[in-house]
Amino acid sequence: LLVGVPRSGTTMTERALGAHPRVRAIEERPTIEATRDEMMRVLGKGARGAFPELTAPLSRDRLTRLRKFYWARATREAGIDGAGDALVVLDKNPIRIQLLPFVNRLFPDARVIVALRDPRDVCLSCYRQRFTMNLSMSFFLDLNDTARLYATVMRGWLDTRGLYTFPWLEVRYEDTVTEFEARMREILEFLGLGWDDAVLSFHERAGERVSQTPSYHTVRRAVSTGAVGRWRDYAEQLTPILPTLAPFVEAFGYEGGAGPA
Repeated sequence: LLVGVPRSGTTMTERALGAHPRVRAIEERPTIEATRDEMMRVLGKGARGAFPELTAPLSRDRLTRLRKFYWARATREAGIDGAGDALVVLDKNPIRIQLLPFVNRLFPDARVIVALRDPRDVCLSCYRQRFTMNLSMSFFLDLNDTARLYATVMRGWLDTRGLYTFPWLEVRYEDTVTEFEARMREILEFLGLGWDDAVLSFHERAGERVSQTPSYHTVRRAVSTGAVGRWRDYAEQLTPILPTLAPFVEAFGYEGGAGPA
């Protein structure tokens, strides 16, 4: 799974990895979400609570059924026709980071990539972007709400990442755009895959399928560092949210006053 916060480079990472001949990528389709809804249907109308408690009663048989439910959706979305034993399915949806407790119960051995980017650049980009509106995206209509959503989501990640059984890898956007091949090799090794040069030219294939995200035009171009540290141009306007973001700037290894380390 590829998760994070919107505008953290998830689309670029998904497209690059999806160019690998052994990767089948799914871009923001409700595979995990539909499986969660199926779990709620199985548990019944009286099911309530947070994920660890909510999923505790699931028997081995029910977990097996839910996994089959997920794979039926995922293989269909990935275009796998049954001959995919040697393939890796890369299921990308940034805001799904909030569903990782459920993912851990369902797939305790899944591999999870967490996309990171300077929190100030993330919030600026989310605020400036015109999203298709839903409950999560409505937070990006206000800069303070944007920062609060970021803090809530990423605090949840920081507080729980040491508890999960699945292997996870944090990947910083700034590192990827400055050392693209090295970072892609690191991710592919994490996924148990060897190198393929097709990853380097992923942008040349971007027109082969329509992107479901606002990053459509970006992924049609070669990797660039042009968006790194863009928040500095708006430092005065971002001043009210900087205290909210400061703990995450530090936690993810960015400089407090000058941008990416």
